[in-house]
Amino acid sequence: MTDWLIEQTLLFSCTAVFLLFLQQPLRKAIGATGFYYLWAIIPIQMTLSSFSMSVYLPEFVTMHQYVVTASKAVAVSHTTMETFIPSISLIWLGGMAFCVLSIAIGHVKFVRRLRGVELKHNYFMADPALRHYCDLRVSIQVSEAVDVPMVNGFLKHSIVIPKAFFKLDATQQSLILEHEFVHFRRGDLYWNLMALAIVCLFWFNPIAWLSYIRFRQAQEMACDAQVLINKTKTTRAVYARTLLNQTMQGHQELLTTLHYGGLHNMKERISNIQTGFTYNWRLLPVAVALLGGSLAFQAVGENTTSAKADVVVSPVKRIPPVYPEYASSRGIEGTVVLSFSVEKDGSVSDIKVMESAHQGLFDAAAMLALQSWQYTKPVHKVENQSVAIEFVLGDTVSSNLPSEMEVIHIKA
Repeated sequence: MTDWLIEQTLLFSCTAVFLLFLQQPLRKAIGATGFYYLWAIIPIQMTLSSFSMSVYLPEFVTMHQYVVTASKAVAVSHTTMETFIPSISLIWLGGMAFCVLSIAIGHVKFVRRLRGVELKHNYFMADPALRHYCDLRVSIQVSEAVDVPMVNGFLKHSIVIPKAFFKLDATQQSLILEHEFVHFRRGDLYWNLMALAIVCLFWFNPIAWLSYIRFRQAQEMACDAQVLINKTKTTRAVYARTLLNQTMQGHQELLTTLHYGGLHNMKERISNIQTGFTYNWRLLPVAVALLGGSLAFQAVGENTTSAKADVVVSPVKRIPPVYPEYASSRGIEGTVVLSFSVEKDGSVSDIKVMESAHQGLFDAAAMLALQSWQYTKPVHKVENQSVAIEFVLGDTVSSNLPSEMEVIHIKA
């Protein structure tokens, strides 16, 4: 889980940084719509890399087996070791769950405030600019809970408009509604949901949050481009004034679309509106190059991981575990399987209990001994090492263990 998260974080961050730093030249080269579609590289890349990881068969981990015997009870106190340490995976899962719940609860509360008057679908459809959206099953709702128009709903689609919307002239109303219909036609609500899922996945990465903001801005600019296709300069000016007049009125809700925003974002949008929008097929090689580069990066990472798995280490110093007095006095035997890593200096780290017996009776003794073991120094950290330590009474070795297993005797 941790390795997957690290690899996905690196892949996502590299692609997102590329899009963030080159958004201006990319937008000029391939247009606002092309740049918006380019963000789809991120979920595609994550899907392909996850699939390749799911069919990748790792090398077998190195397993060491030892037997600990006791001819007499050894006088040691039974020490309880605190073995539960919150792992990176648990922290990550907890943060992701918190993000998902926060967004879901916030959206439910927001939707409950949207109750208002629903207008007839053909109320605005007399406008020629809106007639080709008649096939969309979208309701238009007036609500006091919003300051600016927005679209909402994954199953029951609706455009929510404020009462102040009717103070605008017919041209402004038509342009704004067309913008919202474009969102529905393109399925932007579902893309927003996917973007939020990625943010929740990488909640610890500030690049994810910044990327989400820029993705939403790219989405709005792409909508502007679609609305203003074949529009006159006069209509463009009206559209720009409408955006500017309502810039500071909007409150951004995560699971809706809201095509206003901050002042800096609005300046960018108005600049694009004035200069016009372009689109060409240079998007295709850019997308292919970006996707190919990210997958090549992943392949290099997998080869490196595979190379690391080929490194063999052997013990040079091994202190045998102490047979717990409580277990030996009561004739209790058991096996503990531990996983661990070998650092570059040969020391042992990342010790975890994989299998235990008798409610962890032997865990503390096995872990304390393994902490002091020393291995040959590898050129880099070696992971996925395992050791099976069997605690038995007398000299009789369990029949299910290999005959070549080395036996460590504990003498009183």
